[in-house]
Amino acid sequence: MKPLIPLLIILILFAAPISASAADGSLFVLAVQWEMRQQYAYDQEIFFSDAVQAIEEGLEERPEGESTLILFPEYTSVFLSLDTFAPIISQSTGFLSAWAQIQQQYGYASIPELLKAQSVHSYEMLSRWQELAVTYESYIIPGTLFVYDEQLGHLVNRWVLISPEGHIINYQDKVYCTPFETDYCGVQGGVLSDASPFEIAGTRISVTICRDTFFDSWESLFGKVDLWVDLKANGVAYDEEQQQLFTRAVPERVAESGSRYGLTLCLTGSFLELFWEGVSSVVNTDGETLIASSSEDGLGLLSCSPNMIISPMLKPSTESIPGFSV
Repeated sequence: MKPLIPLLIILILFAAPISASAADGSLFVLAVQWEMRQQYAYDQEIFFSDAVQAIEEGLEERPEGESTLILFPEYTSVFLSLDTFAPIISQSTGFLSAWAQIQQQYGYASIPELLKAQSVHSYEMLSRWQELAVTYESYIIPGTLFVYDEQLGHLVNRWVLISPEGHIINYQDKVYCTPFETDYCGVQGGVLSDASPFEIAGTRISVTICRDTFFDSWESLFGKVDLWVDLKANGVAYDEEQQQLFTRAVPERVAESGSRYGLTLCLTGSFLELFWEGVSSVVNTDGETLIASSSEDGLGLLSCSPNMIISPMLKPSTESIPGFSV
């Protein structure tokens, strides 16, 4: 396997067990700060080749026999359903020009109509993630994807949880969608009350999608959890204003709910005119940043296990944090 450096910024965090009790065992969490590339939308083989490299490098530090959860950020799987239009996307430099050619050649009346038609391929594509879950004996949330929900009667932005046996065992829809999702993509919100935390190896986990994490309505629904995850795709420059805005998401939800840890996992990279930036990080109940990616763009890995050591490749926010050592 070719090394990911310098393509990949390796960020490994070894923390105290985040399981509810020692009897339940402990959980190794690998979070991939994914860098989106336009090529991924028309070449799934390259996409999954890079995903496998990231997973394998991150799992090198996994303790033998440890239950494992692998996480990718919001939108990671959204654009994979567009490989039908590979010849057009591969030669396009702009969203509108690509859409005009797709509309002319395939006859779609609108972008929502296109995404609804292609959403069937989103579920077909999940079979690749299911194979990876089995291969690496891990639970996987492969970011989010746009799917058409027959019961709701509209497109949703959804994460799914895949078991080590390759089965989809849980899912949750974004509730508070962005104007880009609703106005351009035709995506509408899911039902808040349908969401709930889940457990792996005794670890109680809640997952919210980007803009959802800013709303305190989740706190009464989820309560106190061991790990609160925000799958994020921040579609603006990560400036000082955005840095401050990030503190109102996972850090605020963790503090207000009394949860143990919070993980912000960001998409980076670009697709046509779209781009994403943000720093992935882990915080505790008190809002202390225990670890963070060194850059708001590019690939990176964050992982947590019971070994109580922080890799020297990391930059913890303080030299001495209770429960962690450098």
